[in-house]
Amino acid sequence: MEPLAGETDDAFAVMQSLHSTQRAAAVLDTPVQEIILGAGQDGKTLAYDGVRASTFTTAQKTLLLDLINEWISPLNAEQAAGKLAAAQAGLDQTWFAWSGSTAADQPIYHRVQSPASTIEFAHPQGSGANAGGITHIHSIYRENGNGPPSGRARRPRRRRAAAGRRVPERGPPCPWSADGGTRCAPSAVRSSAAVCCTALVDAVVAPRR
Repeated sequence: MEPLAGETDDAFAVMQSLHSTQRAAAVLDTPVQEIILGAGQDGKTLAYDGVRASTFTTAQKTLLLDLINEWISPLNAEQAAGKLAAAQAGLDQTWFAWSGSTAADQPIYHRVQSPASTIEFAHPQGSGANAGGITHIHSIYRENGNGPPSGRARRPRRRRAAAGRRVPERGPPCPWSADGGTRCAPSAVRSSAAVCCTALVDAVVAPRR
């Protein structure tokens, strides 16, 4: 099974649909081989870059929406519909950027920036087994203004309990849950595809002295 195959194929479809002027605008001046808004970059923003979707034809806009929908579709139907509608409403203010080869099965970086969210995808190029390959992917879907402030992470509130009792520690509401209300454990590991674990994590409350 190829990881993020739909996201990869749809990104190439957008890039390959562009005419020469659009493609020249989409390709970033400086090569990028890693996502920029990854771990430790809370609060950081990126200036719009690439080609603006307001220059796209109807067919090209459909391809771009298909790409965005790959990141939204894991949500439950109600939330996915709302986010897709927001993406469509802001499509003319959305930018598509690219770095790397335009041939399939080659390492790439692409970015989709809109008023609502930022999507990044990269084949990070290191040394050894990962050098020049597409077997390693880093990616992120981040909703603008929906992350911790720069320089510090939000600490989850801990529920009070009697000394020695074990209580579930819950984080913020999880938008990827089946019912839209389950809360993610703050220590749960979230994948780069923004699908999170909804299991609860027990926290031991030490007795007071």
